[in-house]
Amino acid sequence: MLNETEFPLQGPGFHIRLAELIEVVPDNDWQWSVLECIGIGTMPWEMRSGRVGERVLASHVGFLMSWHELREFADGLEWTEELLVVAAESLERLDPEQLGVDDFTGCLMTLEAVANTTWTVTGRPGLFDDFDIVDLLRARYGGS
Repeated sequence: MLNETEFPLQGPGFHIRLAELIEVVPDNDWQWSVLECIGIGTMPWEMRSGRVGERVLASHVGFLMSWHELREFADGLEWTEELLVVAAESLERLDPEQLGVDDFTGCLMTLEAVANTTWTVTGRPGLFDDFDIVDLLRARYGGS
């Protein structure tokens, strides 16, 4: 069973960036994948933002990144309209057929920005001994 929270992506005087969400995620060796991305920012690796969309579409498992690469990507992403990022224990857990029908049961965590209005974060309870990432984000951003 996954833990889930939803909270506003933006409001008067604030816009919650991906970089702010992943601040609570400890260093890890998970396989991260960007499955959808519409946003504005400075992309790492000398990549133009349009190329991110091309990389997402070029693979049945999205734009694959390590934790370090995801942090670089998130740091450069200044404005998010649509974004779907998933994490799995390994590449093998990112099943193209499941991802293709928005079935993320093989994933440890999902971070989704929807229509520039809300963030929805899901995660498996017990990923870390000391805390639950979803509960931390719910407390920080007042999610449901």
